[in-house]
Amino acid sequence: DESWRNINAIDDACEELLLTADKLTVAALTAAAGAGGFYLALACDLVYARKGVVLNPHYKNVGNLYGSEFWTLTLPMRTGSWEKALSVINYRLPLLAEQALELNLVDGVFGSSYASFLEELHGRLTAFLDSKEGRLFLEQKRKERSGGAWREKLKRAREHELERMRVSFYGFDTSYHVARYYFVHRVPPYRTPPYLAKHRRLRPP
Repeated sequence: DESWRNINAIDDACEELLLTADKLTVAALTAAAGAGGFYLALACDLVYARKGVVLNPHYKNVGNLYGSEFWTLTLPMRTGSWEKALSVINYRLPLLAEQALELNLVDGVFGSSYASFLEELHGRLTAFLDSKEGRLFLEQKRKERSGGAWREKLKRAREHELERMRVSFYGFDTSYHVARYYFVHRVPPYRTPPYLAKHRRLRPP
């Protein structure tokens, strides 16, 4: 029940960001982000990361979760196709921010320190908002997100994702609950998981 309350709460936060039509929303990642934390950031218009930040844009390592936070909408918008989005969500290894930039998961990577990152971020955003490009971006965003079509897209994405998440939380498969217990109590895995130890994967005879 607590998992269900939490996933709905973070979905509420993501939805507020995605419904914001009159402001530029920005995510500034100065430390590692994964699963829901990363996709909360992806609900923003612009996503920037500090150099060397590690990202895990997937859910499967936590009991094979499907994931929520509107990833089925925002990730394909970033990658350009559903097929590319699936390749990201199914890739169960960490990504450096620089790799995420190559995949268009973030809009910029800079700053060797926290202070230099914030300084450059402020400069970039000020320049963007003062530019013709920035004004056109906000104007187009208002048009796209003020109508019912955008709300309907959000509704469909949320309902689809939560239907799959409900199965993980309340279904017969206990994988998520085991993974959650290990995560909360900081229990290390007893062996390297199969998605890393490829030599131990079952092979057909």
